[in-house]
Amino acid sequence: MLVGHVLDLTTEIRALKAQNGHLTTTIEALQQPLARFHRTLGVARADEQQQPPPTSLRLNQLPKLPKNLRTMKGVRFADCIYQCFWEDLEKVPRVKGSKSVSNAQSECMKAFGIAKQYISKDEMPRPYASMRNEDEQLAWSTHVRALAESVEARVIKDLTGGADRPKKRKRTAFVSATICEHYKQSKARKAKNTVN
Repeated sequence: MLVGHVLDLTTEIRALKAQNGHLTTTIEALQQPLARFHRTLGVARADEQQQPPPTSLRLNQLPKLPKNLRTMKGVRFADCIYQCFWEDLEKVPRVKGSKSVSNAQSECMKAFGIAKQYISKDEMPRPYASMRNEDEQLAWSTHVRALAESVEARVIKDLTGGADRPKKRKRTAFVSATICEHYKQSKARKAKNTVN
């Protein structure tokens, strides 16, 4: 609306200039404030263009599969669960192209599915993105790390049948081995239940 008025004024000034050649000095004196107004309007427009839209209108980017989970070799079960909660990896679109990355993503989601069986609704953490300040983020991180460790311990205890391992060597629960053992035992349980 304001731009339209400015354009109308500019056209009127040009028409007056064409009709009255002797009044050009007066018109030029009037054009100087108008030129300043145009410059400030241009600055205001540039500011409007540089400002990002309100957060409600901004599209949230989907999370990506982190580099440390693009191969499951040597990744602990608890680390995978923590990363899934932290980066909201359930919303990551299916990775295409690289078979190894696609398999790693599939294993990551399987591990997260197994872990969710051991987490009650009360224990389920809020999304990391909803944390407002550093204190909340630190508390969230500590809570989720402890939750992932306890879930890993419960899964391993169920998979080993509660048998205590000798303390000589502490076994590390890697994602791939844990998933493989979980599905092998659940398949054996289903087969046993169908026979009975």
